[in-house]
Amino acid sequence: KQAAMDQLVQLFAKEVREVKEALIFKEGKDEVLGNDLHIQALLNIEAGLANAERELLDMEAMVEEEEQDLQVAYQHLDLLKYQRDRVFFALDNLPRKLPQSTTPSSQRSKQALQTTQTQVLGDTSNRKTATAKKKKRNQVTFEKVQYVRVEEFESVPSYVKKRITREQVNDIIDGIHNTMEEKCNILSMPRSKLGDSKMNAWRKFKEDERDDCLAHTFFLETEVRDYGNCSIKHLRTGLAVLRTLKRLQEQRTSGCVRFVIQ
Repeated sequence: KQAAMDQLVQLFAKEVREVKEALIFKEGKDEVLGNDLHIQALLNIEAGLANAERELLDMEAMVEEEEQDLQVAYQHLDLLKYQRDRVFFALDNLPRKLPQSTTPSSQRSKQALQTTQTQVLGDTSNRKTATAKKKKRNQVTFEKVQYVRVEEFESVPSYVKKRITREQVNDIIDGIHNTMEEKCNILSMPRSKLGDSKMNAWRKFKEDERDDCLAHTFFLETEVRDYGNCSIKHLRTGLAVLRTLKRLQEQRTSGCVRFVIQ
């Protein structure tokens, strides 16, 4: 492109010189050249100007085409930046340990086989199915705490999160899930099948609950330390961060601090 522009500039310089000569011819200041030479010079100038005009039109078309290609390239660049931001967002916010299904595949296969057998067998299988459904209805469940994303963690005041990291907060969330799973398993078991330690835990769970705050909706700090299976070095700071982010609600009564899952 630069070479073409240089050539175009040289062409214009040449045409300007010829125009000046034509003006000199017209005023009669050049007595050496004759009228035929004047006419020929003017024809050459006209042809050169026509050629220059065509070159300019071609150059304009080329520039417009390049501008269109550049706009398309900018659009592709914006799409790539958007996809890059999405990838980095996913990398920053995905927890290191994704929650897994609590039911093993082998157990799911056994359940499917039992369902098939129930459909084939008669009244005895139907009674077993009714018993299994009753047990399923008695299973206690809990709401899981959502993991903390990057922008949420950055919005927490520094005096609340202190030196804790987002990864450590999400590890504490895993500990809360482990605690609530163990707690719900104990609450779901028939008391006749509970051993001494689990029976004591069951009684403690029931003592700590209230009419408006059932045992499967909250946990205590001591329960996370006992059942969480996670690092408890920054546990209180992590709980403060989760309260700030409205993941938990703190309820205080005499001798008991409950963390209710929101």
